[in-house]
Amino acid sequence: SCPRLAQWMADLDPAGITLVFPESYINNPASMFGHTLLRIEQHASRSALLAPSINFSAITEESPGLLYAVKGLFGGYSGKFSKGLYVDQVRSYGALENRDIYEYTLGLSDSETRFLLLHVFELKRAAFDYFFFDENCSYQLLSLIEAARPSLDLTDHIHVASIPVDTIRQVVSLPGMLRGVEYRPSLRSNLTRKTSHLSSLQLELVAELADKGRVGNDPRWLFADKTQQAGLLDAAIDLVLYNQSAATGKNDASDPLLLQLLQARSLLPAGTQSMNNNMPAVRPDQGHGTARFSFGPGVDHSDYFFDAGFRPVLHDLMDPGPGYVDGAEVEFFSPTLRFYPDKNQLVFQQLKLLDIVSLTPGDKLIKPISWLVYIGMDQRRYAEGGDRLTGRVKAGFGGTTQMSDGLEGYCLLTGQLFFNGHFQYGLNAAPGVVGGVRTTGHERWNSVLQGESGYSLLPDAAWSWSLKFMQSLHIIRNFSLRVYVAREREFASPSTEISFSLHWYF
Repeated sequence: SCPRLAQWMADLDPAGITLVFPESYINNPASMFGHTLLRIEQHASRSALLAPSINFSAITEESPGLLYAVKGLFGGYSGKFSKGLYVDQVRSYGALENRDIYEYTLGLSDSETRFLLLHVFELKRAAFDYFFFDENCSYQLLSLIEAARPSLDLTDHIHVASIPVDTIRQVVSLPGMLRGVEYRPSLRSNLTRKTSHLSSLQLELVAELADKGRVGNDPRWLFADKTQQAGLLDAAIDLVLYNQSAATGKNDASDPLLLQLLQARSLLPAGTQSMNNNMPAVRPDQGHGTARFSFGPGVDHSDYFFDAGFRPVLHDLMDPGPGYVDGAEVEFFSPTLRFYPDKNQLVFQQLKLLDIVSLTPGDKLIKPISWLVYIGMDQRRYAEGGDRLTGRVKAGFGGTTQMSDGLEGYCLLTGQLFFNGHFQYGLNAAPGVVGGVRTTGHERWNSVLQGESGYSLLPDAAWSWSLKFMQSLHIIRNFSLRVYVAREREFASPSTEISFSLHWYF
């Protein structure tokens, strides 16, 4: 007998296990693929928010950044299990990081639930090497579920990466394992829902309420009924909380402006809200596979070729959108080989070490920054010497706007560095601008029309430009066709490339 263990189990009062998935958070390297944790359901009739949670995370006091990402990729941190209240996880992921949360109730028996928690008790003082790609939160939680039911054999097949959404797919696909799913929208999602039906004048009123806390004798307020006033205040309160988290990374409940709005809201009728009403039609576990293989023919400046590419993770803007964060692209370590049959030549065409794009549209209330980062190498055409494999680093920031229903426009200022022995100093720099339009919200197809211009500074100053059109058609969930047409000029005369490719997700 162990008094500490007995007290620990008594405090947990376990009645079941829920696997929780906060979706990806692109501004944190450790959370770009999402996160997983466990919520302990209890026999006593209590709010799910007050239930205990089991989390596995890296132990670090560093802020997210380049060093943080590098150390996380190569096991520079230790990871530990921790127990806390689920409400703290919801506050962190849903309110501060604005990540939608999906809760998957698992079909573990009482004895399996107890054994899982006994195993957590054994491990709570242990430290493990933490790797963002494989030995991460998802891998460790799979190990816990596997310990509770050894016949599942969940971890042996993981060889390259343990992606949280793949963990969810793997677990819920097991017969009898999924009992139910609930959706907990983020603060941003709630704000979008509360303001989607408002007119431009009402949105301006919400912004004014969130800025000043009152609107005086504004006719837009005076002529609104009590229910409408309550809705406007609800939206303003969420906007204040969103602005707080965006500015400081935390919420301040003692903020006089917030208290003023809450006091005004308390004088109006209570609203009603169902947590499941706004669950997206396609959950993250129902989206396309995170790994991708592509193959297809094309022509480049009258030379025919065949491309073959592999992407271990995760999603780009031309992939099927359902189940993924709209406007977010995250790809790592993605190589492409190109074969020219007429020349009998195999070329290493491209290697994306890191490719991240965030295109989140703004509105009258929220104006997020759109940004991109690219690190890799690809073939570039030069006036002398033909194509050369060239290292490239690119970054940019700007904005995205909703032009109409299903159509977004974006524009970003960019800067690029090119690395190749062809240049006088081994490198070249090019500030520039990129902009385009993209379709959104279509389940079966995506389109992007994009133009880009830059000015090479070294050694010979010159303008470069490109115009690209991309179209994808999603046949079924894990297969899509893609067309790529580009006309561009960089370090040589203008050239045209056209390609067709089949993409298989798994």
